[in-house]
Amino acid sequence: MARNKDITFDDAMRVVDELAREIKHHRHGLNRVQVLKAGSLGQYTAIPGNFDVDLVVYSESVDPDTVLSEGYRTPLHKLRSFLGGLRSVMLQTPLKMSVSLKYKTYDQQDRELSIDVDVLVSPKWENPADLYDYLRKAKQDGAKPAQLFRFSVNASKWQVAFIEKQDDKAKELIRRAKAWRNKEWPEGKLCTGRPKSYLISILVLRAYELALKQHYGGTIEQRTTATLKQIVKSHLTADIYWVDYYKPGDYPDLFPARLPRIVDPANPANNLHNTGIIGGSTYTSHSYYEQGDGNWTQLVGKIESVDLTKTIEQIQA
Repeated sequence: MARNKDITFDDAMRVVDELAREIKHHRHGLNRVQVLKAGSLGQYTAIPGNFDVDLVVYSESVDPDTVLSEGYRTPLHKLRSFLGGLRSVMLQTPLKMSVSLKYKTYDQQDRELSIDVDVLVSPKWENPADLYDYLRKAKQDGAKPAQLFRFSVNASKWQVAFIEKQDDKAKELIRRAKAWRNKEWPEGKLCTGRPKSYLISILVLRAYELALKQHYGGTIEQRTTATLKQIVKSHLTADIYWVDYYKPGDYPDLFPARLPRIVDPANPANNLHNTGIIGGSTYTSHSYYEQGDGNWTQLVGKIESVDLTKTIEQIQA
Protein backbone atom coordinates (compact mmCIF):
# COMPACT_ATOMS: atom_id res chain seq x y z
CA MET A 1 0.00 0.00 0.00
CA ALA A 2 1.24 3.50 -0.86
CA ARG A 3 0.63 5.96 1.92
CA ASN A 4 0.94 9.75 1.94
CA LYS A 5 4.74 9.77 1.89
CA ASP A 6 4.81 7.64 -1.29
CA ILE A 7 2.00 9.40 -3.16
CA THR A 8 2.81 11.86 -5.93
CA PHE A 9 1.03 15.17 -6.52
CA ASP A 10 -0.84 13.64 -9.48
CA ASP A 11 -1.87 10.65 -7.35
CA ALA A 12 -3.22 12.96 -4.67
CA MET A 13 -5.15 15.10 -7.16
CA ARG A 14 -6.73 12.01 -8.73
CA VAL A 15 -7.71 10.55 -5.36
CA VAL A 16 -9.25 13.82 -4.21
CA ASP A 17 -11.08 14.30 -7.53
CA GLU A 18 -12.53 10.82 -7.13
CA LEU A 19 -13.78 11.55 -3.61
CA ALA A 20 -15.16 14.92 -4.76
CA ARG A 21 -17.23 13.17 -7.45
CA GLU A 22 -18.61 10.75 -4.86
CA ILE A 23 -19.78 13.67 -2.73
CA LYS A 24 -21.13 15.72 -5.61
CA HIS A 25 -23.18 13.03 -7.31
CA HIS A 26 -24.71 11.08 -4.43
CA ARG A 27 -27.49 11.78 -1.95
CA HIS A 28 -26.28 12.75 1.51
CA GLY A 29 -28.80 15.33 2.75
CA LEU A 30 -26.90 18.39 1.52
CA ASN A 31 -28.46 20.20 -1.45
CA ARG A 32 -26.87 21.96 -4.43
CA VAL A 33 -23.30 21.23 -3.44
CA GLN A 34 -20.09 22.60 -4.87
CA VAL A 35 -16.89 20.78 -3.89
CA LEU A 36 -13.59 22.65 -3.73
CA LYS A 37 -10.05 21.35 -3.34
CA ALA A 38 -8.63 23.62 -0.64
CA GLY A 39 -5.50 23.64 1.53
CA SER A 40 -2.02 23.23 0.08
CA LEU A 41 -3.17 20.78 -2.58
CA GLY A 42 -5.75 23.18 -3.98
CA GLN A 43 -3.28 26.07 -3.84
CA TYR A 44 -0.56 24.06 -5.62
CA THR A 45 1.85 24.55 -2.72
CA ALA A 46 1.72 20.98 -1.37
CA ILE A 47 4.93 19.16 -0.49
CA PRO A 48 5.27 15.65 -1.97
CA GLY A 49 4.81 13.12 0.79
CA ASN A 50 3.13 15.58 3.15
CA PHE A 51 -0.12 16.61 1.54
CA ASP A 52 -2.50 19.00 3.26
CA VAL A 53 -5.66 17.59 1.67
CA ASP A 54 -8.90 19.46 2.34
CA LEU A 55 -12.22 19.30 0.54
CA VAL A 56 -14.76 22.04 1.23
CA VAL A 57 -18.38 21.20 0.48
CA TYR A 58 -20.38 24.37 -0.17
CA SER A 59 -24.11 23.77 0.14
CA GLU A 60 -27.32 25.76 0.35
CA SER A 61 -28.34 23.32 3.11
CA VAL A 62 -25.73 24.79 5.47
CA ASP A 63 -27.42 27.67 7.27
CA PRO A 64 -25.00 30.42 8.38
CA ASP A 65 -27.16 31.40 11.37
CA THR A 66 -27.03 27.82 12.63
CA VAL A 67 -23.26 27.73 12.12
CA LEU A 68 -22.94 30.97 14.07
CA SER A 69 -24.95 29.67 17.04
CA GLU A 70 -24.17 25.94 17.02
CA GLY A 71 -21.25 25.27 14.69
CA TYR A 72 -21.17 22.65 11.92
CA ARG A 73 -22.49 19.67 13.88
CA THR A 74 -25.66 18.99 11.85
CA PRO A 75 -24.25 19.13 8.28
CA LEU A 76 -21.10 17.29 9.35
CA HIS A 77 -23.22 14.51 10.83
CA LYS A 78 -25.06 14.12 7.50
CA LEU A 79 -21.82 14.06 5.57
CA ARG A 80 -20.15 11.68 8.00
CA SER A 81 -23.06 9.23 7.75
CA PHE A 82 -22.80 9.26 3.96
CA LEU A 83 -19.02 8.94 3.83
CA GLY A 84 -19.02 6.16 6.40
CA GLY A 85 -21.10 4.08 3.99
CA LEU A 86 -18.47 4.18 1.24
CA ARG A 87 -16.25 1.11 0.99
CA SER A 88 -13.31 3.29 0.05
CA VAL A 89 -13.54 5.38 3.23
CA MET A 90 -12.26 4.72 6.75
CA LEU A 91 -13.52 7.39 9.15
CA GLN A 92 -11.25 8.89 11.79
CA THR A 93 -12.05 10.57 15.12
CA PRO A 94 -15.03 12.97 14.86
CA LEU A 95 -14.05 16.65 14.79
CA LYS A 96 -15.77 19.99 15.35
CA MET A 97 -14.85 21.47 11.98
CA SER A 98 -14.43 18.55 9.57
CA VAL A 99 -15.00 14.90 8.76
CA SER A 100 -11.59 13.25 8.91
CA LEU A 101 -11.01 10.11 6.86
CA LYS A 102 -8.65 7.88 4.97
CA TYR A 103 -9.64 7.43 1.34
CA LYS A 104 -8.44 4.32 -0.49
CA THR A 105 -8.30 3.67 -4.21
CA TYR A 106 -6.01 2.05 -6.81
CA ASP A 107 -3.65 3.47 -9.41
CA GLN A 108 -3.08 2.20 -12.95
CA GLN A 109 -0.55 -0.35 -11.68
CA ASP A 110 -3.22 -1.70 -9.32
CA ARG A 111 -1.29 -0.28 -6.38
CA GLU A 112 -3.48 0.64 -3.42
CA LEU A 113 -3.33 4.32 -2.51
CA SER A 114 -4.36 5.62 0.91
CA ILE A 115 -4.50 9.33 1.66
CA ASP A 116 -5.72 11.38 4.62
CA VAL A 117 -8.46 13.88 3.78
CA ASP A 118 -10.41 16.40 5.83
CA VAL A 119 -13.86 17.23 4.47
CA LEU A 120 -15.35 20.54 5.62
CA VAL A 121 -18.71 22.18 4.97
CA SER A 122 -19.70 25.77 4.29
CA PRO A 123 -22.70 27.93 3.47
CA LYS A 124 -22.79 28.63 -0.25
CA TRP A 125 -21.90 32.27 -0.79
CA GLU A 126 -21.31 33.16 -4.43
CA ASN A 127 -19.03 36.15 -3.87
CA PRO A 128 -16.82 37.35 -1.00
CA ALA A 129 -18.86 40.50 -0.33
CA ASP A 130 -21.81 38.33 0.77
CA LEU A 131 -19.59 36.63 3.35
CA TYR A 132 -18.14 39.92 4.56
CA ASP A 133 -21.57 41.52 4.90
CA TYR A 134 -22.76 38.56 6.95
CA LEU A 135 -19.71 38.68 9.23
CA ARG A 136 -20.10 42.43 9.70
CA LYS A 137 -23.73 42.06 10.77
CA ALA A 138 -22.87 39.13 13.04
CA LYS A 139 -20.17 41.18 14.76
CA GLN A 140 -22.51 44.14 15.16
CA ASP A 141 -25.01 41.76 16.77
CA GLY A 142 -22.43 40.67 19.34
CA ALA A 143 -20.81 37.57 17.82
CA LYS A 144 -17.59 36.57 19.59
CA PRO A 145 -14.25 36.12 17.77
CA ALA A 146 -14.46 32.33 18.12
CA GLN A 147 -17.86 32.37 16.41
CA LEU A 148 -16.56 34.52 13.55
CA PHE A 149 -13.57 32.22 13.16
CA ARG A 150 -15.93 29.36 12.31
CA PHE A 151 -16.44 31.09 8.98
CA SER A 152 -12.75 31.12 8.04
CA VAL A 153 -13.34 27.97 6.01
CA ASN A 154 -15.98 29.83 3.99
CA ALA A 155 -13.26 31.99 2.40
CA SER A 156 -11.39 28.92 1.11
CA LYS A 157 -12.38 29.40 -2.52
CA TRP A 158 -10.92 32.91 -2.55
CA GLN A 159 -7.86 31.86 -0.57
CA VAL A 160 -7.19 29.20 -3.20
CA ALA A 161 -7.66 31.68 -6.04
CA PHE A 162 -5.34 34.20 -4.37
CA ILE A 163 -2.44 31.77 -3.86
CA GLU A 164 -3.00 29.95 -7.14
CA LYS A 165 -2.49 33.12 -9.21
CA GLN A 166 0.97 33.81 -7.72
CA ASP A 167 3.97 33.03 -9.91
CA ASP A 168 5.78 29.69 -9.89
CA LYS A 169 8.83 31.00 -8.01
CA ALA A 170 6.65 32.29 -5.16
CA LYS A 171 4.92 28.91 -4.89
CA GLU A 172 8.23 27.06 -4.87
CA LEU A 173 9.54 29.25 -2.05
CA ILE A 174 6.30 28.64 -0.13
CA ARG A 175 6.80 24.89 -0.53
CA ARG A 176 10.36 25.17 0.75
CA ALA A 177 9.22 27.17 3.78
CA LYS A 178 6.57 24.55 4.53
CA ALA A 179 9.18 21.79 4.30
CA TRP A 180 11.29 23.72 6.84
CA ARG A 181 8.25 24.15 9.09
CA ASN A 182 7.44 20.44 8.91
CA LYS A 183 10.98 19.53 9.91
CA GLU A 184 10.98 21.94 12.86
CA TRP A 185 7.50 20.83 14.06
CA PRO A 186 7.06 17.17 13.06
CA GLU A 187 3.63 15.56 12.94
CA GLY A 188 2.79 13.73 16.14
CA LYS A 189 5.08 15.96 18.21
CA LEU A 190 4.29 18.92 20.46
CA CYS A 191 3.29 21.67 18.05
CA THR A 192 3.30 24.75 20.28
CA GLY A 193 3.95 27.76 18.08
CA ARG A 194 3.67 25.83 14.79
CA PRO A 195 2.65 28.22 12.00
CA LYS A 196 -0.25 27.00 9.91
CA SER A 197 0.30 26.39 6.20
CA TYR A 198 -1.73 29.41 5.15
CA LEU A 199 0.22 31.75 7.43
CA ILE A 200 3.47 30.38 5.98
CA SER A 201 2.15 31.09 2.48
CA ILE A 202 1.20 34.67 3.37
CA LEU A 203 4.49 35.44 5.13
CA VAL A 204 6.62 34.04 2.31
CA LEU A 205 4.56 35.80 -0.34
CA ARG A 206 4.98 39.20 1.31
CA ALA A 207 8.72 38.54 1.80
CA TYR A 208 8.99 37.55 -1.87
CA GLU A 209 7.14 40.69 -3.02
CA LEU A 210 9.50 42.89 -1.01
CA ALA A 211 12.56 40.95 -2.19
CA LEU A 212 11.58 41.52 -5.83
CA LYS A 213 11.92 45.26 -5.24
CA GLN A 214 15.43 44.92 -3.82
CA HIS A 215 18.44 45.21 -6.13
CA TYR A 216 21.05 43.93 -3.71
CA GLY A 217 21.51 41.09 -1.22
CA GLY A 218 22.11 38.13 -3.52
CA THR A 219 19.64 35.87 -5.32
CA ILE A 220 15.88 36.14 -5.01
CA GLU A 221 15.99 33.08 -2.72
CA GLN A 222 18.55 34.75 -0.46
CA ARG A 223 16.68 38.05 -0.39
CA THR A 224 13.36 36.35 0.35
CA THR A 225 14.97 34.35 3.17
CA ALA A 226 16.45 37.46 4.76
CA THR A 227 13.19 39.41 4.41
CA LEU A 228 11.13 36.55 5.84
CA LYS A 229 13.37 36.44 8.92
CA GLN A 230 13.00 40.19 9.34
CA ILE A 231 9.20 40.01 9.09
CA VAL A 232 8.97 37.25 11.69
CA LYS A 233 11.38 38.89 14.13
CA SER A 234 9.47 42.20 13.90
CA HIS A 235 6.03 40.58 13.89
CA LEU A 236 4.69 42.83 16.68
CA THR A 237 4.69 45.73 14.22
CA ALA A 238 3.46 43.70 11.25
CA ASP A 239 1.05 45.46 8.89
CA ILE A 240 0.41 42.98 6.07
CA TYR A 241 -2.66 42.95 3.87
CA TRP A 242 -3.70 42.97 0.23
CA VAL A 243 -6.58 44.67 -1.60
CA ASP A 244 -7.59 41.98 -4.08
CA TYR A 245 -11.02 41.33 -2.54
CA TYR A 246 -11.54 44.32 -0.24
CA LYS A 247 -9.94 47.54 0.93
CA PRO A 248 -9.40 48.19 4.67
CA GLY A 249 -11.95 51.01 4.63
CA ASP A 250 -14.63 48.79 3.07
CA TYR A 251 -15.17 46.80 6.27
CA PRO A 252 -13.87 48.84 9.22
CA ASP A 253 -15.91 46.71 11.63
CA LEU A 254 -13.98 43.61 10.51
CA PHE A 255 -10.53 44.81 9.45
CA PRO A 256 -8.15 44.86 12.46
CA ALA A 257 -7.81 48.44 13.65
CA ARG A 258 -4.43 48.04 15.38
CA LEU A 259 -1.08 46.40 14.80
CA PRO A 260 0.05 43.71 14.62
CA ARG A 261 -2.12 42.59 11.73
CA ILE A 262 -1.51 39.99 9.05
CA VAL A 263 -4.90 39.99 7.41
CA ASP A 264 -6.23 37.12 5.33
CA PRO A 265 -6.43 38.45 1.75
CA ALA A 266 -9.76 36.62 1.41
CA ASN A 267 -11.31 37.51 4.79
CA PRO A 268 -10.89 40.90 6.54
CA ALA A 269 -12.13 39.38 9.82
CA ASN A 270 -9.27 36.86 9.99
CA ASN A 271 -6.11 38.32 11.54
CA LEU A 272 -3.58 35.56 10.88
CA HIS A 273 -1.23 37.06 13.44
CA ASN A 274 -3.63 35.68 16.05
CA THR A 275 -5.22 32.69 14.30
CA GLY A 276 -2.26 31.41 12.27
CA ILE A 277 -0.19 29.97 15.13
CA ILE A 278 -1.21 26.64 16.65
CA GLY A 279 -1.53 26.49 20.42
CA GLY A 280 0.00 23.89 22.71
CA SER A 281 -1.04 20.41 21.62
CA THR A 282 0.27 17.43 19.70
CA TYR A 283 0.23 18.29 16.00
CA THR A 284 -2.08 16.51 13.60
CA SER A 285 -3.40 17.84 10.30
CA HIS A 286 -6.64 18.74 12.10
CA SER A 287 -4.88 21.29 14.31
CA TYR A 288 -5.39 23.77 11.49
CA TYR A 289 -9.07 24.05 12.35
CA GLU A 290 -8.38 25.34 15.82
CA GLN A 291 -8.36 29.09 16.27
CA GLY A 292 -4.72 29.38 17.39
CA ASP A 293 -3.29 31.43 20.22
CA GLY A 294 -1.11 34.07 18.53
CA ASN A 295 2.02 33.09 20.47
CA TRP A 296 4.97 33.67 18.15
CA THR A 297 7.72 32.79 20.64
CA GLN A 298 8.58 29.43 19.08
CA LEU A 299 8.48 30.74 15.52
CA VAL A 300 10.74 33.68 16.35
CA GLY A 301 13.14 31.33 18.10
CA LYS A 302 13.36 28.94 15.13
CA ILE A 303 13.20 31.31 12.16
CA GLU A 304 16.97 31.88 11.93
CA SER A 305 17.38 28.31 10.65
CA VAL A 306 15.17 28.79 7.58
CA ASP A 307 17.06 28.77 4.27
CA LEU A 308 14.99 29.09 1.10
CA THR A 309 18.06 28.65 -1.11
CA LYS A 310 17.86 24.92 -0.32
CA THR A 311 15.67 22.55 -2.29
CA ILE A 312 12.87 20.66 -0.59
CA GLU A 313 14.97 17.50 -0.72
CA GLN A 314 17.90 19.28 0.96
CA ILE A 315 15.63 20.70 3.66
CA GLN A 316 14.05 17.30 4.36
CA ALA A 317 17.41 15.47 4.52
